[in-house]
Amino acid sequence: MNYLRELLAFHGACLTRPVSARAMALWYTLMFFANQARWHFPLTISEPRLRGAVGLNHDQFIRARKELVLAGYVKHFPQPGNRAARYSMVALTMEERQDGFTEV
Repeated sequence: MNYLRELLAFHGACLTRPVSARAMALWYTLMFFANQARWHFPLTISEPRLRGAVGLNHDQFIRARKELVLAGYVKHFPQPGNRAARYSMVALTMEERQDGFTEV
């Protein structure tokens, strides 16, 4: 996974598929956690942990996550009950797509 290439690709993709600043902050935070997890997907991260890292309330977080999913930047896998959701980052560079970066 080339972290820098994905960051640059995201910035470029936002020119044609724009998202709010809150959604961008959430995407960058998810990338940070993905890097910490050494790109093992899906990531399991609780909403309070993500909200705290980005500084969003519940409604802002839900809207930002929905934006990222609808724009095709993130895959969200809700879990039953009160369990933490799972996330996969969608590869934005062709190199990462060929390596199966989005495989779950």
